[in-house]
Amino acid sequence: MNVEICATLSFIIYSRFMVEKADNNNTDLEKQKAQLVAFEQELNERTEELEAQKEELTAAIEELVKMNNYLNATLAELQERNQELDQLVYRASHDFKTPITSTLGIVHLLKMEPMSPMLKEYVHRIDLSMHQMNDLLKSLSLFTQASLEELFYERISIAALVENAKERLQYLEGFNKVQFKIEIDKDLTISTDAILLSEVLKALITNAIIFRDIEEPFVCVRASIVNDSLEISVEDNGEGMTTEVMQKAFAIFYRGSEKSKGTGLGLYMVKKITQRLGGQVHLQQLGKGLSVKIILPVHHP
Repeated sequence: MNVEICATLSFIIYSRFMVEKADNNNTDLEKQKAQLVAFEQELNERTEELEAQKEELTAAIEELVKMNNYLNATLAELQERNQELDQLVYRASHDFKTPITSTLGIVHLLKMEPMSPMLKEYVHRIDLSMHQMNDLLKSLSLFTQASLEELFYERISIAALVENAKERLQYLEGFNKVQFKIEIDKDLTISTDAILLSEVLKALITNAIIFRDIEEPFVCVRASIVNDSLEISVEDNGEGMTTEVMQKAFAIFYRGSEKSKGTGLGLYMVKKITQRLGGQVHLQQLGKGLSVKIILPVHHP
């Protein structure tokens, strides 16, 4: 009897234990289910956010594509207009060349005739103006030519090119007062476009003469090979440049001094032509005066 009672009690206790365990399991399942529901809800919210971001990103990409297409079309139009302008300048410079050459010829004949000091001064001024105009047109022609045509590479003597550029400037006021110093090895040669490099040298030497020192004008041109590059520097002992002027010196039509009587194209064209030749140009203020250095590749592409 006692055995049966003990067995019955044991069964009852075990049953309650199992019921409680089942209840606990159900509670855990409910908790897990609630967690899964919350996770699913959070996942759905994140998915909706990502979809919204995707739509915004797609719209932004479409807008960027439209802007890029517009910019490409604008750039193509500007390049076309720029090429047309280059061709116009190139043709105009050739058209003006004939009357200027004729005027220079007439001035040369006038110089051979006896004339009063006043008339001689007038003729001298006309001669100077015509040479400046001729140089400007030639520079514009060469500049546009460099933009429109292929470069013509040939091996040239740097010393001879510098000497030639210098001799073409004898008409400049004060040329005969300047002490020139050319420090270039006669055997130094490079393969480049001689006409364009000559124009760069001429422009730099012109500036050095114009902004020369009044009492003891001095211009020094140096050239050497440094690290597989040709470095040419033109130095003077003139008034130099302020930091502000140096920052604007290569801007088109910029004239940073009252002595600037040109068009403001000199250093602008120097930079553009030097870049066309694959090089760089740098300005350096000296203790007195200015140094302009151009660096060109020894080997062209």
